[in-house]
Amino acid sequence: MKNLKTISRSEGLQLVSIRKGEKKLGEEVHFSGDYASIENWPDQIRFVLIGIPEDFGPRANGGRAGSQEMWEVFLSKFLNIQSNRFLSGSEIMIAGEVDCEEWKNKSDLSTEQLRSEVEALDHKVVSVLKPIFAKGYLPIVIGGGHNNAYPIIKSWFEAKQQTISIINVDPHSDIRPQEGRHSGNGFSYAMHEHLISTYAVAGLHESYNSEYLLQQLDQNSNMSYFTYDAWLRGEFVLEERLLELIRFGGNGFRGLEFDLDSVAGFPSSAMTESGFSVETARKMIMYIGKNVDLAYAHFPEGAPCHSKEDAGIHGKTLSYMVSDLMKVINNKP
Repeated sequence: MKNLKTISRSEGLQLVSIRKGEKKLGEEVHFSGDYASIENWPDQIRFVLIGIPEDFGPRANGGRAGSQEMWEVFLSKFLNIQSNRFLSGSEIMIAGEVDCEEWKNKSDLSTEQLRSEVEALDHKVVSVLKPIFAKGYLPIVIGGGHNNAYPIIKSWFEAKQQTISIINVDPHSDIRPQEGRHSGNGFSYAMHEHLISTYAVAGLHESYNSEYLLQQLDQNSNMSYFTYDAWLRGEFVLEERLLELIRFGGNGFRGLEFDLDSVAGFPSSAMTESGFSVETARKMIMYIGKNVDLAYAHFPEGAPCHSKEDAGIHGKTLSYMVSDLMKVINNKP
């Protein structure tokens, strides 16, 4: 597949700690490098895991570097989950990563140059995701900045010729002006091109969104949100408010955007110590996954290099979140 760096089974197994009497997920999943093309993938494939190892989207938005590392850290932990009755792995394809090799040594670019490179990356992401959507698979995208929401949504639209409703768990609205592509305006570009039906944000941080952006959310009938702070104040039950956002989006397919900035203590481009706990984040992911027809999931902004602990623990945390989502979808009637 063009612009995709595939991974083979032999390469994947190098990341797996094989133990006698156990089966790890990495021993049961499929790897795209073992197939000539997407046309040859096994019939049982449902989920497709894809990494985007870049950080120039967040840097183009004034954020910290490091989101290019999340995919590798995640994959090494995810492949070591146990394969069992709850999640076997046979329904999972490890597609590999969007080829970002050309940007690896470009750390000294200006803001304008970074935004130009984000636009170039958009085209690569679309070329990878579009055929995956066209085949009816559910991609789960890991790593990179939230700038990649736009090309993911565009891929869906081009493959299916229909708009999509978005639920974004995020401290920030990410509807900043179209001033050149970066991690803070992916949804602005998608809405400008009429790719999104409705846009709902769960867990905005009241102190980190401008009045202008809040007014944009209030004045647009296709947008809805609730704030993290209002939940802390006990103004509503979280599941009930999530259900309202789900109903707001109607009956069509949804895209789940889960910005890792929203998780307290998770190393990211805009890390916070005040946010949803890991347990609450997992519950939210399971609730959304159980109650919508999911087209894709996207977990951006993780930057494990900023961890005060072993970076691997955050790969394990994200593995919990991704496997939670897969399990609830598999268990739907």
